[in-house]
Amino acid sequence: DYFASRNCMRELCASVSKGKRIIPVFAPFVTEGVAKRALRDTELKRDDWGLDPHPPVTELIAALFPAGSQPIPWERIGEFQDVTLRCIAQRLLADKDEVEPILYVPGELARMQISLLPPEPPLRFHVYCSASNEGAESLLKEVAPLLYSPSTNRLGSSKRFFAST
Repeated sequence: DYFASRNCMRELCASVSKGKRIIPVFAPFVTEGVAKRALRDTELKRDDWGLDPHPPVTELIAALFPAGSQPIPWERIGEFQDVTLRCIAQRLLADKDEVEPILYVPGELARMQISLLPPEPPLRFHVYCSASNEGAESLLKEVAPLLYSPSTNRLGSSKRFFAST
């Protein structure tokens, strides 16, 4: 745990005290609430560690979670690390008005066009509805009348379905 490490907290406290720019990058499962709680839990440890400077927890939280900014999720899967690194570079290159430049990484998975082969005749559509995607089923039910009518039976022309919310 980053906040439980004396050396990591020494770096964080020094950076905040010196007004250094901080770009927080957390594991995707670490929420803002979890990070704030972990910081508060280290308050007593920081006293024992004798860290100097010793900014209050509220300053550390404000530095890691500035208003209007979200931490960047760190992805361990190689294909998604390009996205994480691009987001870090965009923040580093942001101007004083916090306007992030638009950067592109060649071959980045998030920018790739997905192409599907056409459905096998007589099928006409590709649609997929994941049971794990909350709201996808209701979306599919909402658009089903557009795909299906008794005269055309278009919904029956599909082998697979996709719906995303």
